[in-house]
Amino acid sequence: MRIEVTGVSLVSTWAWDIPKDSSNAEHATIQPTEVEQEEEEQESDEDEEVCGICRNRYDATCPSCEYPGSGCPIVLGLCNHNFHVHCIKQWLSTETSRGLCPLCRQGFQLRTSALINKPHYEEFQKLLMSVRQHNIPMGGELDQDMMDDGFIR
Repeated sequence: MRIEVTGVSLVSTWAWDIPKDSSNAEHATIQPTEVEQEEEEQESDEDEEVCGICRNRYDATCPSCEYPGSGCPIVLGLCNHNFHVHCIKQWLSTETSRGLCPLCRQGFQLRTSALINKPHYEEFQKLLMSVRQHNIPMGGELDQDMMDDGFIR
C-alpha cells in the first residue's frame, strides 16, 4: 500500500480559560444591571470564533461539507472577516452578493499574505472576476462606488 500526501492544511484554535469566580468578596459587592448582562452576552457571542455565514465554529464543519466531521478549511479576508471556504464560495456565487463581504459589504478579497489562503487563491480570483463582470452596469458606465470597493482593477 502506498500513500501520497498531496497537501496539508493547518488550522488551529485557541481560547482563554478564565474562570468567572463570583465568590470573590471584592467583586461580589457590585451587581450588574440587566442592560450590562445583555451587553456581556452579546460581547461573548461576538468573541466566539464562528463563521460569519453559517455561524458554526471554525473547527467544525460547515453545512456544505461533503464529509462532516473532517473539518472545513477557512479563508481570511482582507477586511478581517473569516469564513469556511464553502460558505463564502456559496455566498459569492449568488447574484445578490455582488462580490462583497457579507458582514461589512466591502469588496471581498483573500488576504494574500495568509498561507491558509494559498490553495484557494486562484479559484477565488476567477469567482470574483465572474461576479464582478456580471455586476458592471449596462452602457459601460462605471460607478465610482464600484471602483472604490475594489470591483474594477
